[in-house]
Amino acid sequence: KSHKFYNVTRKKDEFESLKLVSSLKNNARKQLLTLCDTGSHKGISEFLIKARVKTLEDLCALDGMAAGLKQVYKHGHLKVLKILLALFAADQEQLRGFLFMLLDDTGRTGFMIALGRGHTGCAKAVLAAVKDDNVKQELALTVAKNGSTSLIFAAEAASLDAVKCVLSVVPDYEPKLKLIQSKDSAGSTAFSAAFRRDIAIAQYILSEIKE
Repeated sequence: KSHKFYNVTRKKDEFESLKLVSSLKNNARKQLLTLCDTGSHKGISEFLIKARVKTLEDLCALDGMAAGLKQVYKHGHLKVLKILLALFAADQEQLRGFLFMLLDDTGRTGFMIALGRGHTGCAKAVLAAVKDDNVKQELALTVAKNGSTSLIFAAEAASLDAVKCVLSVVPDYEPKLKLIQSKDSAGSTAFSAAFRRDIAIAQYILSEIKE
């Protein structure tokens, strides 16, 4: 009987421990998402220190990190983004992994999300953190699941500065032409998206492919 009672007690203790761990994880997730959504750079810094985040693996292990990152880019929280970029300042390979994370079901990177919202400051911070020009160009040429490119997102945001930001890292004519001519699943190009919103941006895009 005592043995049976011990087993029941042990299972109850294990269940309570699992409930506590689950509760702590849920609280940490909520805290992380709130900090990312509100753009609390001091709060994020303290959270990362407390969670002992030092590598990309550590960051990805945080529950809710992808959703939180999406909010950072979406709302243009530049100070929070710079704190995250600083984590990988000494390791360009880890930085590359961080920047090419797909943050939603549509296959968008943070760079795309920032440009789509017209947050050029965030997009420029991303490019400034990258030392390899080839990686910068790769970011600009990356395509989402629906065929949209960073340039299409920038044009849809009706931001000339965002469009210039993308095209500035694609210097050669052929890849630039391909980028400008790329169509999304609805058949829109960066030029047609810009033409619907701001003719001056459309004209600038055309000027970039005049030989």
